[in-house]
Amino acid sequence: MSAMKDSDKTPSTSRRERQTRSNRERVQIESAMAHLLSTPRADSVRWPSVSELARTAGIKRWVLTHKHVDLKDRFQAEIERLRTNPASPAAPQRPSSLQPLHEDIARLRRENAELRELVAAYEHALLAVGMEYHVLATQDSGAAKILPLPLQLPNSNRSHHRPPGAGGVS
Repeated sequence: MSAMKDSDKTPSTSRRERQTRSNRERVQIESAMAHLLSTPRADSVRWPSVSELARTAGIKRWVLTHKHVDLKDRFQAEIERLRTNPASPAAPQRPSSLQPLHEDIARLRRENAELRELVAAYEHALLAVGMEYHVLATQDSGAAKILPLPLQLPNSNRSHHRPPGAGGVS
């Protein structure tokens, strides 16, 4: 009889541990897959992803995409099947109560675009007026010069800041 060395036992032990870990990962992935595919989604318009499956299973994403490719492919196929069959109970449904909100969002986006165009037009006009003012204010000819108006602060009382020669009681 020959005595076995500890180094002779290590490969079989490691192989067994790897197999056990792999089986445990597969069970976790299958459980997470069943959970994700059967649970109604809170956001109801987004489908679960492979990354979400890995997080739910408590494993790293690379373990799912490199070691358990068959489970990843099965999950993606099931998601695709649910996408193409919207009558499926697990398929996300947009509740009719959200329709008015989506209409409001669309309306607000249109208004936002219109307001951005208006701001751009005002910006262009103010730039043109500013350049004209600069040219007229720096002229050295005998023509009448533009006199700057006193600065008005937004919350100040406007009656105290009248330009010279303006009507009204002082």
